[in-house]
Amino acid sequence: MFRTRTRRAVLCAAVALAVPAGAVFAAPAHAGPYPGRTVLADGHVDVFDARFDDGLRLVVHDGTGAGAAVDRSPADVVLHVRDAGRTTAPDGLEAALPGFATAGQDVWVMPQTQISGQLFAGWATERIARDVLGPGSRVRFEVSRVDGPGRFALWQNGLTGPAVKVNSGDGLPDAFDTAATYTHDHANWGFSAPGEYTLTVGATATLADGSTVTAPPATYTFFVGETLPDEPGAGEVTIGGWRDTFTEDGTYPLTAHHTPDPRVVTYRWSYYIQAVDLDGVLKWMWLDWGGDHPVPTYDFAAWDMWDGGQLRVSLLDADGRVLAQSEPREIRVTPALPEQEGLHVLGVAGHYHTGGTAQLTAAAVPAAELTGVQWLIRDSADADWTAVAGATTAHYAFVVGPNHDGMQVTVRSATPALESAPVTIHVDDHGQGPAGTKSITTTLGEDAGGLFLSVAPEDRDVVLSDLTLDETATGLVAAGELGAVSVTDTRTGGAGWNVSARASDFVAPDGTRFDSAGLGWTPRVVEQGDGMTVSPGAAVTGLNGPRVLGSADTAGRGRAVLDAGLTLRAPVELPPGTYTSLLTLSVI
Repeated sequence: MFRTRTRRAVLCAAVALAVPAGAVFAAPAHAGPYPGRTVLADGHVDVFDARFDDGLRLVVHDGTGAGAAVDRSPADVVLHVRDAGRTTAPDGLEAALPGFATAGQDVWVMPQTQISGQLFAGWATERIARDVLGPGSRVRFEVSRVDGPGRFALWQNGLTGPAVKVNSGDGLPDAFDTAATYTHDHANWGFSAPGEYTLTVGATATLADGSTVTAPPATYTFFVGETLPDEPGAGEVTIGGWRDTFTEDGTYPLTAHHTPDPRVVTYRWSYYIQAVDLDGVLKWMWLDWGGDHPVPTYDFAAWDMWDGGQLRVSLLDADGRVLAQSEPREIRVTPALPEQEGLHVLGVAGHYHTGGTAQLTAAAVPAAELTGVQWLIRDSADADWTAVAGATTAHYAFVVGPNHDGMQVTVRSATPALESAPVTIHVDDHGQGPAGTKSITTTLGEDAGGLFLSVAPEDRDVVLSDLTLDETATGLVAAGELGAVSVTDTRTGGAGWNVSARASDFVAPDGTRFDSAGLGWTPRVVEQGDGMTVSPGAAVTGLNGPRVLGSADTAGRGRAVLDAGLTLRAPVELPPGTYTSLLTLSVI
């Protein structure tokens, strides 16, 4: 079966943009084009943070580190908007943000919701003492100038449409008010082209004595793009000795491989695991328990607490500046074999997130080669077991959906004749689950988802035709129908809506996968309410990125039903099996 993992963010209430998911780590002073300045690229940061001591001023409240947050001068900070936030502007964008970008254009967005791998940026007044300001007073932030290769926009998602704070596309200055006490808010920060931007920002507030105070203008620097210009480093950094799974309590030597660089004096091995900060915000915290080492080798202790976390290595110079670092690697820790004889299911996580991959392993005690293996699942302890098609090896993998919560899994073998005790899958999205999902399945034979979105239970599984060789014998193709996706709009006016979706990788039970770049659709409107004007999205290939299924220019009470014809192109060298992808749908 084909399944996919999804990470998404929303461009605005009327325009949905899905962008991939951030590790939070202590930000070093950067060496390359921004010497002595701190580059922030992951985690929580209050960009416009108003303070009052001898006067009103703006600071950057940097909460990206593992320890206490740090106040920094805006002049000393570069906010790095990486390509993880790169996406395509959907239809309706020009009406929502005139002059910012056109439909189909690439834009870069730091999302209003927290996504792993990106900055979670906002503004705050909560650190101004309550007795300094007058009752009901507000702080006004004003962006008076934007210099850069494109346009800048700042907006929040809302039930009736985007709440636009700043849009350089239709002229500046732009200003917005916020409550003067205890405000801590986040928004979408959008840029229409890659490169360096500077924003000139001011703030005013009314004090308790009735006087008005103004902060000196502050200049903020953003760099949009994956790599900083002329960024120094030691070339690509990879981790040697890495394993797909580590056995619990084992010790494994790892090595940082990179191009020789005489500036590198220290190697810092860092983990990040999921945590919640004091504000209740879900975030990723870097833990430097791996420590700094003068040599590129590190003995990794595979504790069970690291399962599901990530690890990376950073290369530092004598001043502690990061010269280069590896991509984070996901840590999978499997339990050591139990002492009890029999067949066991290893690798079950404490809980999974929707779109994550469950990777299970069958192991016999005493050790034995397993033949005639079959994995089975059931919805609950009271249901009958169902054999999983194609799951006939010692390894079983699947992309987790919300319907898997409470599902039980067991495995049987013919030789030796054994059956494991059932294990239970727990799904917990911490209140952040997607609005709707569909699993999309196709098979390669041996021979050859207020404003509401809903997917009926009977329509949640989409089965494509079997994969067959195309006319040119250069790829495998399959086709099918998405099935009904319903949008119910009970609003009486305001902005319209977009339904967008993206698909995860296709994964087989044995863990073999391919990306969903070859998955395409031709959307259509099946029905719409009398007060609605609904348009289908464009026919496109490449549902590995956010794509629009359908949209309405204005709100209208009623129900619309969307559908799409699906096509899939897969690599010709794909091994036989059943592959599944998870399609995550959102409406905004």
